[in-house]
Order: sequence, then C-alpha cells, then structure tokens
Amino acid sequence: MDSFTVARSGPRLALVEEGFRTQLSEGNLEKVPPDQWGRGLYALFFAVPKSTGKARACYDFRRMNQSLVVPHFKMEGLHTVRALLRRDDFMTSIDIRSAFPHLAIDPDHRQYFRFVWRGVHYQYKAMCFGLATAPLLWTKLMKPILAHVRSRGIRITAYLDDLLIMSSSREQAIRDTAFVRSLLVDLGLSINDEKSEFTPSRVREFLGFTIDSHLLQLRLPSKKVSALRRAACTSHAAAVAGTLTLRQLACFMGKANAVTPCVLPGLLHLRELQFARATALRLPLGHWDLPVELPPAALRELAWWRDELLDWNGRSVIESHHPQEVVTHDAMERGWGAWLARPGSQPLTAAGFWSPDAAALSQNNRELRGALMALYSFRRELAGKVVQFRSDNSTVVSYLNKMGGRTPLLFDLAKEFWSWCLATRTTVFATHIPGVENDLADRLSCRRRDRNDWMLDPAEFREIDATWGPHTVDLFATHHNAQLPRFASLMADPRATFVDAFSVDLLRERGYANPPFLLIGRLLAHVRRLRATLTMIVPAWPSQPWWPMLGEMLVARPRLLLPRRDLFLPGHLGNRVPLGAPKWPALAVRISGAPSSIRAFRRRLRLSLRPDGSRPRRSPTTPPGGSGCIFVPDVGLIPYA
Repeated sequence: MDSFTVARSGPRLALVEEGFRTQLSEGNLEKVPPDQWGRGLYALFFAVPKSTGKARACYDFRRMNQSLVVPHFKMEGLHTVRALLRRDDFMTSIDIRSAFPHLAIDPDHRQYFRFVWRGVHYQYKAMCFGLATAPLLWTKLMKPILAHVRSRGIRITAYLDDLLIMSSSREQAIRDTAFVRSLLVDLGLSINDEKSEFTPSRVREFLGFTIDSHLLQLRLPSKKVSALRRAACTSHAAAVAGTLTLRQLACFMGKANAVTPCVLPGLLHLRELQFARATALRLPLGHWDLPVELPPAALRELAWWRDELLDWNGRSVIESHHPQEVVTHDAMERGWGAWLARPGSQPLTAAGFWSPDAAALSQNNRELRGALMALYSFRRELAGKVVQFRSDNSTVVSYLNKMGGRTPLLFDLAKEFWSWCLATRTTVFATHIPGVENDLADRLSCRRRDRNDWMLDPAEFREIDATWGPHTVDLFATHHNAQLPRFASLMADPRATFVDAFSVDLLRERGYANPPFLLIGRLLAHVRRLRATLTMIVPAWPSQPWWPMLGEMLVARPRLLLPRRDLFLPGHLGNRVPLGAPKWPALAVRISGAPSSIRAFRRRLRLSLRPDGSRPRRSPTTPPGGSGCIFVPDVGLIPYA
C-alpha cells in the first residue's frame, strides 16, 4: 500500500511529507530498481511530531519486530547520573543529530526496509526509527567511544544520542566538553548544536528532567508539570463524564509513569489506574477506543496527579543506601516476628500472632503484612530516618522498593506501608537476605501461643467502663485483644501506644488492666508506689501472696464476674471462640495507692454495715474469697457486688 495514500486520508499529511523529504535529503533513502518492485518486505512509512514540532520519520516494523529476538542489554540513564553526580558539579550536554541513520544497512538486507511513496518504491540504506534492535546496536556502537572518554577520567553518561558530562569545575567542564565534541566529530558523528548545551552549569536538563547538582535534586521542568496536570485534569473530567477511552487513559499513564523518577510517590498513585486498565482489557468488549469506567480509587489517583504533583515535584538524585536503622522481619503460618538492630546492645524485638483470617492468606501476603506490623511496632524509632528492611521474601522486597505491584491485595498493604513513610518523611529501601541468615526473626514468628493472649468479653468491659470509667488506656494488651484504642503491650506491637505497662504514667491516665497472673503482685505494688488508681481483672485466689494487698487497696466493692463460656475470648483466634467457663471466680476490682481514697472507701463501708454494727459471717472452714467475700482492714469481710 502506498504510504502517501494512507497519510492523505489522515490529519498529518504535511507532517509525513516533511519526514519523507528530510529522510531523502539526508541520504537515508534510495529508490528500488523497477525490476525488484514487489519483492522483499514492504511496510508503511509514517511520521510522528517531535516536542519541537518537527517530524520524526518512522517505519512500521511491527511485522519484522515479531520475528526478531532482542537480547537483554543494559542502557545508561538517570540511574547512571545518580551514581556519578557530585555536589556542585558543572554539567554540559551533547546531542547527536539523527543517531540511528549513522548505522548503515548492508545492501543485501535493504530489501527488508521498503515502502511505496507516491507510486515510487524506496528502501532504507541507513537505520531508521522503529526497529526493535536499533537501541541495542547504537548502544554497542557508543560503548567503545564512552570507554575511551572515561579512560581519560571524564565522567560521562549516554542515553542513546543524549550525552551528559559532569565535571568538578567550570574550567574542567569546558576542557572535557571540547574533547568529547572533537572526538565525536572526528568519528563522523553529527552534533546538534541547537539542542546541545556547551556552557557549563550546575542546573541542566537531561532526558526531560532538570538536574540540580547543588541541591542534588532531580525535578520536572515547570512546563512539563503544567502539561501533566492539565492532562490529569482532562482525564479526570472525561472519566467522570464517562467519555474517557482506554487509549486516552493509557496515554496519560505513560506520561505519568515517565516522571516517577522525580516524583517520589508517583508509582503509588498509578497502581489503581493500572488495575482499572487491566480489568477493562479483560472484558469481552474491551477495546482501546471504547470508554472505560474507573472505580473511585482510580479517580482519586487522577485527582492526586492534578492536585498534588506540584508539591511532590523534586526528588533527591542520591538515593541513600546508608541506613540509620535496620529492621529484619519474617512471617510464618502462625505469626510474625521482627527485630531492630541496636549497636552495642540487645536488639529490640516485636512479634505477634495472626488472626484466623490472616493465617489463611498466602505466604506473600503474610510476609508483607509482617513488614507492615514491624513498621508500626518500631514506628517511634524509625520515623524520619533512613531505614533498611531486610526480608527473605523476594516479593516483599519488590513491593516495598516499587511501591506495589500487580496483586491488589498486596498493593493495599504496600500502600499503607508507604503512606505512613511519606507522612513521617521516612525513607525506606528493602534488601533480600537468605533464609538461613534470618534466624532471630524466624524464631520470633514461630513462637508458641501466648497463654495470656485473652480478653474480657467486650460487653462485660463496657459495663465496667460505664461504672468506673471512662478508661483511657488498656495496660496489658495486643492489637488483637485491646479493649481501648490506646493500649500498652508487653513487647513492641504495631498499634500500641506504649510498650511496657509499667512505663505508663498512671497519674495522668484512667487505667484498665487485665494483667498476666504472674504480674498481679508487681502491678499492685506499682500502683501503691505511684499512689495511682486502677481498674483490674483478677482471679479470686485468696491463697496468693498478693491477696491481702488487694484488700488493702480497694476503693470500690469488688464485682464478681458470673462464669460463662464467653466470659473470656482468645485474641489470637479473632476473639470469636470462647475459652469456656473459667475454673476460678473472676473479679473486677477498683484499687488505689492513694491513702485518702482508701480511707474514704472504708468510711463508706462502715456506714453501710448492718444497723447493729455486725459484719457478714462466713464458715470457719471456708477460705476468704471462696465464699464471695474479701477482707478489708478496719472493716472486715465484705461481700462482692
């Protein structure tokens, strides 16, 4: 098919004609002998506009590219700049004019690069834009040139035809640039003086980004910021109106994805759009030019690019890989574990058990969820720092470093992780470690169930809270069994307000405690020493050493909790399966270490005695507590409420 005929039916005939004339004048085309017309491989010639408005000639290589095997190769780019740039470097840039046409095509192979224009058959005799292997060939061509330049101590990077030179002084930059420019010309490469920047500067545009060597920052030029915000605004309005096509959505996503090197949370605000695009393509009628319906989460991402891009434009060129804190974590079917390195001392540890729902999730989900739990557990130590997360799961490493991935459930966890990091200006990077080196975190995640991981029935707690509250902190809890939003945990917990109940200032809190039995005596002594007031859940065990102290500290009549199957619920089982009726009577008590509060309670008790002044009597063979009574000094036995 004649390429001119196709171009004439479209809106860009003038652009294609300009591209054809340019290729012909530069000597990149030759006519095919008439006796060979129709032989070889023919495709369409077309053109696309450059950012300057000029035409970029292209050849439709789709059929040929399907048959080509392109080996993996590495290209230089912004990541090379990050490695080479130093503070206050002077930079220059060189643009090679029409890079690919410098590569000649063997005469025997030109028959595969043919097209028809206005009835005349042409073929390429130099490489043109569009061939899958062209970037590989050009990169290989430039490699020995760059090696020669670098052998002279010149810091240079090249992305195809764009070169950036970095020097420590203005004078050095001038000398380095002159050498590179002369070398390229001597080798027969054409320099585009209009697009090159030969004057050294600490601020230079390269590959569409602005590099600032003084601030060591990579940012988007203001024109591109405005253009991308307009595109986001247009796409959002079209999506709300129901007229946004899949092609238009993909076009915006391509532009947004291209600027993520200088927009830190950029990838985080493209994932929902990616999910929406993938869903639309899977539909039976999925087509690039049909309207696509975006879910609310995807609309919010478009709004973010419209409203927040300006605030997030700019990112450090130097990616810090010198962590101030190192967290190692692991997760198993039973639970998760993590530790925070403390140079010269024992590491801080955190661990927890999964709920039944979390335990049933995939291993990747549990591992990523474990990283989130570790982040929250050590949030006070990590906020505002550079943090290295070490994991033996490669999926976790990828999702943390790339701010998400293809699986929506895993992305939700990565988004929560990074939202906290961005809000607290915490820099995170993840690294992989072999499982055999993850011993401590592995042991923490495999520990046995905590026998103290149970809670009072929430309905029962609400009655206690209505009587003696409102309480402000639950002193012995985890995020599985906390009765209150603010709680203290025995060890680092993802959502704990405090770590170690004994560090809480009980004089400023209205505390509630359901402590491990072994800590009851210590807690009573702690409350007495602080002269604080506390609500506790304790077993009615008169044989325990702490029992007399409990009676001495009462400031309200103990409340007997009637035994039933669901009185106590195990936190690690989602607080759903009752532990069964306890084999011991349980009490809710209100205690205080303040002498004035204790005297006032005893005075009220004495006034409430029987009219004849007698006290409740018990059998001499029944121990106190077992008959529903407790001994209070200066008063005697009092019954439970």
